[in-house]
Amino acid sequence: MSLVLSETDGQLGIITLNNPEKRNSLNASLIHELFRILDEFESSGVRVVILRGPAGAKVWSAGHDVNELPQPGRDPLPYASPF
Repeated sequence: MSLVLSETDGQLGIITLNNPEKRNSLNASLIHELFRILDEFESSGVRVVILRGPAGAKVWSAGHDVNELPQPGRDPLPYASPF
């Protein structure tokens, strides 16, 4: 199962986070897929991106997956990260 779904319509790109069991928490695999799709959108001329959760989801995203935090109390993404 893909953690991120995508579709395009002309210059519009739609990204759907697709891991409702984990409340679309941002883990390394999901973030990697998200960046890959954004790169594809850029290459194909997409100018507008809608980022959403799946239909019926209770939350859009729970934030970063706490199971991947490197140290308690530290943000896993550096300040200069484009994400």
